[in-house]
Amino acid sequence: MDMDARPGNQQSDSNRGRGTGLPAGHRLSGRVLVVDDNRVHRMIATIMMQGWGIEVVQAFDGLEAVRRVTQCPSADLPNLVLMDLRMPVMDGYAATEHIRAWEKSASGPDQGLRLPIIALTADAFEQDRQRCLSVGMDSFVTKPINKKMMYTALADWLPSEASTPLVAQKPSFSR
Repeated sequence: MDMDARPGNQQSDSNRGRGTGLPAGHRLSGRVLVVDDNRVHRMIATIMMQGWGIEVVQAFDGLEAVRRVTQCPSADLPNLVLMDLRMPVMDGYAATEHIRAWEKSASGPDQGLRLPIIALTADAFEQDRQRCLSVGMDSFVTKPINKKMMYTALADWLPSEASTPLVAQKPSFSR
């Protein structure tokens, strides 16, 4: 349970970023594809991001995520993917590799597009982070989700609500 949401908490909503634990006004824009086989994890991430003004779509495994990215019209592409690593059917590593291959292929709607993919995992070791980066993921957030860390990771890739519209990202990862 969110500590700020407990009965008796005297902190008003006007002093919080809609229950985010962040100051008011921390809102982002864009569409995020949340990929996780655990319904509860998808729900928590969705509620958190919707509170920041983000439109959320969901997939329950890596194969569904690949289909949602590669088979949708350009206008419906997510602006970012939040990808669990360990899922049945297709894990997050393989899904990321498929998405990166699609981006490089002629079948992609906009050659040069690079969809930010953030790993979402309970695996918090440096070797796990390095494996994520080696398959083409752009960032890494651990479970259980820390609101401030999640917001910071998303804010690196999504504009604030007052910013200009999103544009395709060229590969430039140097972390």
